[in-house]
Amino acid sequence: MGGRMSDIQWFPAVLGLLGGGAVGAMITAFVTTHRGRIQPVRYHLELKELFAGVAPGPSTSVQVMLSDRGAVYAFSDLQQVSLEITNGGNVDRANFKFSLSFPEGTKIVFVEANDADRNHKFITKPEISPGKPVDVLDFEIEPFNRRDIYQVAAYVTEASELNTQDIKLTSPAPVLFVYTPSTAEMLAARKDVTLELFAASLPIKALRAPVLKAIRQR
Repeated sequence: MGGRMSDIQWFPAVLGLLGGGAVGAMITAFVTTHRGRIQPVRYHLELKELFAGVAPGPSTSVQVMLSDRGAVYAFSDLQQVSLEITNGGNVDRANFKFSLSFPEGTKIVFVEANDADRNHKFITKPEISPGKPVDVLDFEIEPFNRRDIYQVAAYVTEASELNTQDIKLTSPAPVLFVYTPSTAEMLAARKDVTLELFAASLPIKALRAPVLKAIRQR
């Protein structure tokens, strides 16, 4: 009885403590910690061969012609690297800088950025042209608010063995790049898991003895 009375006397005291400044302090500490964590930046990369499935004849060829200050450049092995990048954190940024690095030997000859509207800018550095290809792209986004989405496409050549795992994203900002799979990728992964479940075999030898024992007992 004495123990129960003691518990009852402590209960209002605890409620009073939590009902005062303690709850506010706890919430403030939680929000501060949550906002101070490394912010995620979500991205999705897709690689597309522009001439995949095209079989030119013996006397014909398929090429893309790009002109640069009067000079014309022909490419027969262009690939399109599409990037979608999203501010997945809880902090609005006035600007955000990041880089795309490609394997050595890859040449980026053209970049096409998609600004959402006049108040959202996608700045590319350095200036890209077919006559001055590069293997690293620097970008600056203004602004990069929560849930903002930007898209950019880079056209590369001399990259026959290129895959999305070879392309690296880096930033001077304290962020964590998180890959976001497409719907097709998620469905393919789910299909693989389902196939593995159906392909699993039952341990027949382990089940045989209990089954026989149950039959004999009937």
